[in-house]
Amino acid sequence: MALDERNINALTEVAGVSAQEAQLAMLLMPHAARRQASVLLNNSRFVHYTSAETAVSILRNKEIWLRKVACMNDLSEVQYGLARIYDACSPQKFQGRLKAALSKIDDSVVGQLEKLWGGWQPHLFSDSYVFCLSEHDGAEDILGRLSMWRAYGRSCGVALVTNAQFARASAELGAYTSPVAYFTEAEFLVAFEELVSNLENNIDFLRSVTIERLVGALFNTFRFAALGTKHPAFKEEREWRVIHSPQMDGARYVVKDVAVIGGVPQPICKIPLTKIPEVGLDADIPSILERIVIGPTQYPLAVWEAFVELLKQAGVANPEQKVFSSNVPLRAV
Repeated sequence: MALDERNINALTEVAGVSAQEAQLAMLLMPHAARRQASVLLNNSRFVHYTSAETAVSILRNKEIWLRKVACMNDLSEVQYGLARIYDACSPQKFQGRLKAALSKIDDSVVGQLEKLWGGWQPHLFSDSYVFCLSEHDGAEDILGRLSMWRAYGRSCGVALVTNAQFARASAELGAYTSPVAYFTEAEFLVAFEELVSNLENNIDFLRSVTIERLVGALFNTFRFAALGTKHPAFKEEREWRVIHSPQMDGARYVVKDVAVIGGVPQPICKIPLTKIPEVGLDADIPSILERIVIGPTQYPLAVWEAFVELLKQAGVANPEQKVFSSNVPLRAV
């Protein structure tokens, strides 16, 4: 399958990765790479639905919290993605073609990948932290998304709408951004077949990549498939994830801490909302925040005033023009 030069250019020119890295991403993670290129080319927006209390913390402390996947609301986190991977890699499916293609690149690739995956796979559930975003449409600028208010708004929900800067998270930051795929079993197999075909049809290019880099990229293909494949019942959330695994990714700009969320003490990871020129990230609040939508609440005026003041303190110009009350007629409980 020919690679889309427009998508490769988006990843090189807008995301700032090398041409080789962009092509490697398009071959090994085609679904995610196409989604990332689309977001960057179209200047798409993201939104984080949360409680007003958490939104205040984000703006006041100028940081986002990545939560342990074991504490997320999807009870099949990681297990669903792993089940799809092991089904696709079974002898009855793509195991033979996958190993044959990798062996043509270099005889050592299969063994190195199996060793790396076997060593780290047990840690995916215990050592992975995510910050969840959704794709945001212009039609949701005032009302937001009712299903998200119901799921995450609690008695007073807030939606923080941002530009596409979060799509630039990368290894240099110590965290990665990946779209969630809501694949059925059959859809996952179609996507996996595309990966295998890409390997089979691009042997010469893949031989130009160092073995260490190739094995690491293949490992991340499986890692993000496990962490970013969810049950199709969650499809309406249109989720993207900023992903960090302390043992795998190191500290860099991510700090591990402890917080009490919903009365439950738990480890979290923090990423500062600031400009980080060395990784090409302009993630300070005035640069990334486009608007705030206040969800169903008994006190819309007071909440509006509070967030206008918080934006003013954060250095956001004309904050009164960036905070909106949704007026969704949903009883807040």
